[in-house]
Amino acid sequence: MKIKTKLITTCLTVGLTPLLILSILSIRTTSEELKKQALNTVKSISDHKRTAIETYFDTCESQTKILSTNNAIVTNLFSMNIFCKRIIAENGYSEEKLNQMKRDLRGYYTNYFGEKYKKENGIPPNIDKLFASLDNIGLAMQYLYIAQNPHPLESKAQLINSNDPSKYSVYHQKIQPLFKNTYKNTAMKIYF
Repeated sequence: MKIKTKLITTCLTVGLTPLLILSILSIRTTSEELKKQALNTVKSISDHKRTAIETYFDTCESQTKILSTNNAIVTNLFSMNIFCKRIIAENGYSEEKLNQMKRDLRGYYTNYFGEKYKKENGIPPNIDKLFASLDNIGLAMQYLYIAQNPHPLESKAQLINSNDPSKYSVYHQKIQPLFKNTYKNTAMKIYF
């Protein structure tokens, strides 16, 4: 190799080596800064959402405490609880009918509710977990007031009468307007 070629190669090597090192360090530093910035953004969003959720539940808790001092509401809820426990006997639901209701309710949660839930949350609901904790009274109530309710998901509280002969349904028809009016302007309206 000629001396001219050796000198050019040496000069290029000596000149480009620091540039290469600087580029590598710059890329590494930029990458670390971008990671820090992304983590800070995620932390900020997480903090904001946590605060919003805490505020929502604090509001619900305080409103529940206020509503629990209303004697009409407490008395009505106590009566509803008693009538609720009698709904299966009063409607004469057999084991076969309860099994059919369970299939229909599971179909509702899997299809109509499940599709909306997945669309809003990105994952399907855990229907097996829901049904594992559901007793026959809960099954009957959800079947009558959710699965058989003709109103859209966001308007289920519009149902006044489920058209069954139970005392619960008769009582529900009488007091549902009271509860709707009570919860109309509260943060707890999402429950109904």
